[in-house]
This record gives sequence, C-alpha cells and structure tokens, in this order.
Amino acid sequence: MFDFPQTPPTRKIDLQPLTFSQVVSRTLQIYRAKFAIFFLPVLLITLFTTTVLYALTASLNNRTPVTDTNSTIFLNGENDLAQLGPLFAGYGVLALVAILTLFFSFLTQVIVHSLITYITAETVLGRPVTLVQALQAVRARLRPLIVSIGSVYLLVLALGLALTIILFACGFGIGLLVYVLLILTAFIVPVVMLERVGTLESIHRTWHLAKRRFWVIAGTNIVVSLFSLIIGLALAQLFGSTELPLLISLVTTFILTPIIPIAHTLLYFDARVRLENFSAEINRADMREPRPADVPSIHYAAPFMQQGDFVNLAILSVGLIIFIVLQAALTRQGGTWRLLL
Repeated sequence: MFDFPQTPPTRKIDLQPLTFSQVVSRTLQIYRAKFAIFFLPVLLITLFTTTVLYALTASLNNRTPVTDTNSTIFLNGENDLAQLGPLFAGYGVLALVAILTLFFSFLTQVIVHSLITYITAETVLGRPVTLVQALQAVRARLRPLIVSIGSVYLLVLALGLALTIILFACGFGIGLLVYVLLILTAFIVPVVMLERVGTLESIHRTWHLAKRRFWVIAGTNIVVSLFSLIIGLALAQLFGSTELPLLISLVTTFILTPIIPIAHTLLYFDARVRLENFSAEINRADMREPRPADVPSIHYAAPFMQQGDFVNLAILSVGLIIFIVLQAALTRQGGTWRLLL
C-alpha cells in the first residue's frame, strides 16, 4: 500500500460580531501590528497632498482682502476695477483648494484606503500579507475602485448641490448629507476591493450593509475626530500653533490616515457576519484559502429607506442642528469649542 501525501486541512475561519469597544481595540491592534507595511504609501500620499494644499491655502491667506468701510462687500470706492483682479484671483485659489481637496480625498481612498483594506482583510482572515501582495491586489481592482468610488463622490456632490439650491432644507439637509456621506464612504472600498460585483451593485450593497451599522460607523468617525483634535492640540502646544502648522498637519494626517480604513474594514466584516452569516459561508467555500470574493454577494431587496433609517436620520439631523447652534453661540462668546469645527 502506498502512502500518498495528504492535503493539509483547511484552517477554519472564526469570525464573530464585534461590539464598539472591540472595534476600537481591534483597530488599534492591527494599526500597531501592520503599521510597518503601510508606512511608506501613507507617508508619500500624506506628504504630497498636505504640502500642496498647505501651499495653496497659504497663498490664499496671504492675499490682502478688499474691504469697504460702510459694508461687508470686498470692493473699495474708486479702486473697484483695479481690485477686481486680486479678488477674483483669490476666489480662484479658493475654488482650486476645494477641488484639489476633493480630488486628494478620492485619491487617498482609491490607493491608500484600498491598500489598508486588503491588509486588514488578510489579517482578519489570519493570513500573512506583504506590501507587494497588497499593491498587486489594488492594481487588479484599480479600475472598479476608480469607477465605484468616483460614482459615490458624484452622487454626494449632486446631493449637496441639490440641497444648496433649496437652502439645505431648513437645516435638516445637513443631516441628510452627512448621513449619506457616512454610509456610502464607509463600505464602498471594502465591497469593491474584497467582492466581485459591478458598480451599481457595489453601491447598493454598501448602502444596505452600512446603514444597518450606522451608529457604530458614526461613533468610530467621532472617535477618530477626537483623536485628531487631541493630537493637533498636543502638537500645537509642543511646537507652537503658528510656527509649524505644516508639520502639525502632516504628523496628524500621517498618524490618523490608516485608522478609518482599518475600522471600516472590521465593520464591513462585522456587518456581513451579522447579516449574511458570513463566517459559516466562507468556511463552506471549496478551497484552501477562501476570501470574501469566494462567498456569493447577497442582493438586498429591502426598501431604500425603512422606518429605522428615518429615525436615525432624524436623530442625526437634530443633533447636528443643536451642535451647530451651540458652536455658533460659543464662537460669538469667544469659547474654545470652535476648535471642534
């Protein structure tokens, strides 16, 4: 009788639902463990985007505003025509800063967030991963990433323009915009990077998966914002807020950039475990190292918005309105909470 070599047994993947504290803890754990892998791409993107935006913003701030002693307009008496050029040039720089900010955000999601998403996914599944492997995976999904993330940005921009035209629906439009922005940007990268679905289906799945974990997603983003505030204030105290603003911005962005995609990837797995029995399904896949793409993606036939979603939207909108009103009151009184915005 011959002894044939046996195929090593497939390691079982055990994924469990996560609480908010577990999401935060696991995010920081992966951040520390894998930071050396995504250090270089995060550094390069941070240096490029932050330096360009800082230079343009400094150019805008150095322009002398045109004032009038009797009004709030920017032109001044007999020199109106002479000062129109600098005025419009300033608006041009401002528009350029806004466009580049949006483009750099898109670029960061396509390259950096997708890279970190893949690294996080492989870590969650218990597999070693290198930077080269992650870059190859991103390259293979580059076109779907560009199309799907670009579509999300266009949808959010269209919604923002529509709400601007109707004056942000008496304040509640801000809540709607933030609600849609949080949901669509949370899972779009994991869905496109880890699954094999088309553009419309990726947006559809992103919406239905993320909205059911909305408050955990919102809480994660709030925690990161608080980290950003604390780090920025600490660096400002250490170096001086007016002496090295570029360094402060660079360090803060560099430290915090990986946290959001790690947390969102963990929440993506959490949503699939809760809603799609993902842990059992991936272990049923007939292969040694199954990945999320090997598990069929469920198409949700549920309505776009359900009763619970409207409740979440209402709570968010009221909370944002209260926050903005308090923020405005504190700013007029010289309060320090204006740093939160």
